[in-house]
Amino acid sequence: MPGEADKTVLVLCPSQQLWQPLAKQMQGEVAWRAALDARELLILLRRDGARLVLVDLSAVQRPDDLVSAVRRIDPQVPLLLLIDSARAELVVDLLAGGADDFLLHPVSSDELLWRVRARLDRARTLRDESLLAELLAFLELGMRQLVSAEHDLLKLRERYAEISGVSDAGAGRYRLLLVQSDPRLPEALSALLDEQSLQLEACFTGGNALDLVAKADFDGVICFAELPDLDGRMLASSLKNELPHIDAIEVLDWGGIDGRALWVDDFGLDTQAPRAARSAVELAAVIEQLISRRAKRTLGRRLAAVLKQKRRDYLDAYSSLRARLKRALDS
Repeated sequence: MPGEADKTVLVLCPSQQLWQPLAKQMQGEVAWRAALDARELLILLRRDGARLVLVDLSAVQRPDDLVSAVRRIDPQVPLLLLIDSARAELVVDLLAGGADDFLLHPVSSDELLWRVRARLDRARTLRDESLLAELLAFLELGMRQLVSAEHDLLKLRERYAEISGVSDAGAGRYRLLLVQSDPRLPEALSALLDEQSLQLEACFTGGNALDLVAKADFDGVICFAELPDLDGRMLASSLKNELPHIDAIEVLDWGGIDGRALWVDDFGLDTQAPRAARSAVELAAVIEQLISRRAKRTLGRRLAAVLKQKRRDYLDAYSSLRARLKRALDS
């Protein structure tokens, strides 16, 4: 409900002389708003809310129905009734039906003022207690979510211990395209690497590489710098721009004393330092690192999904409590 509603006393009372002096005395504390009849009272309460509802039952034909309707609209709003002595037998039923307090006519302004203030103070105390309970529940929820998140992270770390250095069992083999001009190299690499973790395919020109990548999904591409038709760096950069998820590596000075593998920018991962790549053995070590990187990347996505959901749950609870506290402070 709006903040202004929390500062309003909603009144249904034919005698303005009874409640208007209270409105003047309590100016600055709460605003007083009068309804013409029971129907308008319920409309205003439903639409705008109120800090307290004051009803003179001399203006109500069916008081039990009115009390029930008020409680359906707002179970928490204090409801104070003014009752003629002739209808005093209704008091017990109305209190049982949801009214909080009553005064019997004739009522003095001083007595009504004291009773209204007492009810407002009581409502404020109950509201503060309710906010405190909500705050404690929110903190407990936060602790449970943190414990749950930690539990999930521990499970994923255990999984990481299993997959570190090898391909992720749920993701299949690492599919690698090797683009270079030496026909003996793919066979040499296959002899050094685990066939269960790697699917190695080779081609000898940049044009062939582009055709293969367009037709199939690869996890990584290793391009040698010197190709018959394209520059290796240009090919690796072009593939990386089109397919940001793949590993793209350029091999420089293959077979020379300064042979090395350079990672083309891999967004979302730490920059890789150049790795030695002077022989099939050293290039196989680079490929094993690629396979391990994919396993870690898979784990990272799982960790991110868990943390994202935990953060969303926590922020939803925080937003709800923050709105509740803001309404209380505004009042």
